Amino acid sequence: MLTYDPNDPNQFTDGVPFEHLARLREEAPICPTLSGSWYLSRFGDVEASLKDVGSFRADLGRLSGVDGIEEVPSEQLFLSEILDPR
Repeated sequence: MLTYDPNDPNQFTDGVPFEHLARLREEAPICPTLSGSWYLSRFGDVEASLKDVGSFRADLGRLSGVDGIEEVPSEQLFLSEILDPR
């Protein structure tokens, strides 16, 4: 199974892993990361997820160190964290 973690600096020691990213887009456009989140590699999937706030939502607590999005001021939320588009 293919995985990818965009937050792992070891993946970039030899530059951007273009071949691996191309393989992800072809074979596993939505793949799990080691942290338990999902990586979307196709523009259309990313665009659709940003527009469908009822189905897709980002909890960046694991990446930011903040315990869940409830503690982040509303003006600092990422687009994918906003429940209702403004």
